[in-house]
Amino acid sequence: MSRAEDLANKYCEGSSFEDACMERPAYIAGYHQSEKDLELTIEDIERIHTFLYAIKHNKQGVFTFTRLSDEQYQEVLRRFKTRKEK
Repeated sequence: MSRAEDLANKYCEGSSFEDACMERPAYIAGYHQSEKDLELTIEDIERIHTFLYAIKHNKQGVFTFTRLSDEQYQEVLRRFKTRKEK
């Protein structure tokens, strides 16, 4: 059972409304959509990398630094998701 389904079941059990379980599919769909909306992307990881570089080197305004490859950002994202699931 997914986290969304588990939470939807808890919602149904804890609700005083008789038709709460009819709302279960909408609850699950909304949960999955919010996960997608909040999910980190490669672009997010690149921005975080830029911010970390700027803070580490006390940079402000426009500056340049060596950007990682898309594959490297993808690997960072993969490792982050793996660690988060533990």
